[in-house]
Amino acid sequence: MSSYALNYFHGGKTDQGLTQEQLPPEVTVAFAKSTMILASADGAFSDAERNEFTSMLEGFGVPAPIVAELAGFDPAGKALADYLPLKHRGMARHFIYDAIKVSQVDGYHDKERAAIHAAAASIGVNESVVVAIEGLINVETALRDARIALLRG
Repeated sequence: MSSYALNYFHGGKTDQGLTQEQLPPEVTVAFAKSTMILASADGAFSDAERNEFTSMLEGFGVPAPIVAELAGFDPAGKALADYLPLKHRGMARHFIYDAIKVSQVDGYHDKERAAIHAAAASIGVNESVVVAIEGLINVETALRDARIALLRG
């Protein structure tokens, strides 16, 4: 059974048709640590990024022990190449989307953007796709802000 957030953001399954429950835990951890490393490319994994990231993991139905393990991970000074699981390229667009979502919480800094674009290239995501994902997230953010403003009226 996939979570609401996984269904809403990623259609409930990976490109290989796996739900969160079917995804090997080591793959979840590797992508999660890679996301943290990219979001800290500006020099820090901020509290706002950490909170957004933890909420995202919980919303995706990542098991509590994995969320707890990741809470103790310090991405400072870590090399992305040591964590990014290249054999799971079918999840590359999902990963890039999530990395941008987390990174932009406290402002999408040039260093984060450059790191994400480089990571995307290393896992076969075309530059135009990354730019499209960035644009999509901008639209989603604007729609969220508009929804909140309208509903709070």
